[in-house]
Amino acid sequence: MYSSRVYVDRPMAARAATFTVAASDATPKVRETADYLCDGVADNVQIQAAIDALPAGGGKVALSEGNVVLDAGLTIISKAAVLEGAGQGATQLQKNFAGGSAITVSQTGATNNMSGTLKRFNITGTGTGINSGNGILYDPDNTADDFGYLGFLLEEVETGSVANGLVLGGGATQSMSDLMVKRCRLAGNVAGMDIQGVAINVINLAACSLHGGQYALRARSTGSFIETLMMIGGVLGNGTVFGADLGAIANTTLIGVHGEGNEQFLNLQSTRNFLAMGCRIDGDSSYSVVIGADCQHQTFINCYSDGGAATHMFRVEGGATGTTLIGNRPAGAVAFLSVAGELPRMFNNIGYATANSGTATVLNGQTTIVVAHGLVTAPTRVFVTATLWSNAAKAWVTAIGAATFTINVDADPGAGTAIFDWKAQFGE
Repeated sequence: MYSSRVYVDRPMAARAATFTVAASDATPKVRETADYLCDGVADNVQIQAAIDALPAGGGKVALSEGNVVLDAGLTIISKAAVLEGAGQGATQLQKNFAGGSAITVSQTGATNNMSGTLKRFNITGTGTGINSGNGILYDPDNTADDFGYLGFLLEEVETGSVANGLVLGGGATQSMSDLMVKRCRLAGNVAGMDIQGVAINVINLAACSLHGGQYALRARSTGSFIETLMMIGGVLGNGTVFGADLGAIANTTLIGVHGEGNEQFLNLQSTRNFLAMGCRIDGDSSYSVVIGADCQHQTFINCYSDGGAATHMFRVEGGATGTTLIGNRPAGAVAFLSVAGELPRMFNNIGYATANSGTATVLNGQTTIVVAHGLVTAPTRVFVTATLWSNAAKAWVTAIGAATFTINVDADPGAGTAIFDWKAQFGE
């Protein structure tokens, strides 16, 4: 069933079509007014017809609540189209075929640059063999254009029982401008979100939950490059390899992200300007976070671990430079840091004292005092300031070790003793 109803936002605006598609189990009232009616068998035919009927300028296809069966994938090519369901849990797209993707948004063979929106529905794999396919594939540009799609919005979409919840790029070097993902739960048997051979300007993830059998988030495929990746809130979880496996990203910010059930929460390789604040970074392998060779300028502030079987919270590999760790807290049985290369700059990390201070007294009849500095390792610098010399005139520090250092004076201070303020520091 089809009608030619067209809705115009305002008299002088360009025409924007809206077509409605009713699921086979939608209410009679919804089915009565719909433009396209599904019958529960190969419902992709009716939905694809609605998408294809949108004008070149784009428009909206509205899916009713209910269950629709996809015996083949839906494709949106070079249209500023909106595909919108009635809500997460209300509109269910059942991927009933092996391989491929439930939805592909593409510019293949086209010369124009468009944007698109997918929102408010679930994609679930059903049947035999479907786990090899994807929930959503953004395949932005296989042409000679410099940029593919200008931007995408993915909002309130959930995927499950597929290989990858969301895939960006098809493997060849491609490009797109911006991706915004809001309040989505993307789960896959391999990856929740996988970035494959695509150059992207900005990715924003807001209050999203990414889960993968191997990776929650992976962005290390050949040819991939991301200028800016930002994730605020949400979960990176259940990766048997990594929660997030990141490489070739110029600027990354994670704020308030919760890592759970990951073998290793974070693997950084060849990243630049990485910042994590207020994140939970548990892991069940040797290290919760690995900062690999060729990483530059990474900072972790007020992050914590709260369990897991990791032996160390952070691992800094040889070749990594510019690591800063501030106010972080490992779980009770987890060591804080393993370093194979450049020492990080570290301040106020709980349970891992890198600076301490106090007062020491050289007693009458002595010329030395052994001081327990309380740091996790031997300090790189020790400062002493005399507050009382008595008979002594000079002081110096020797025997700086993992637990103590020694203050020496040039003469027995006598009954008045010699008193010093000291400060021990590891790193800069």
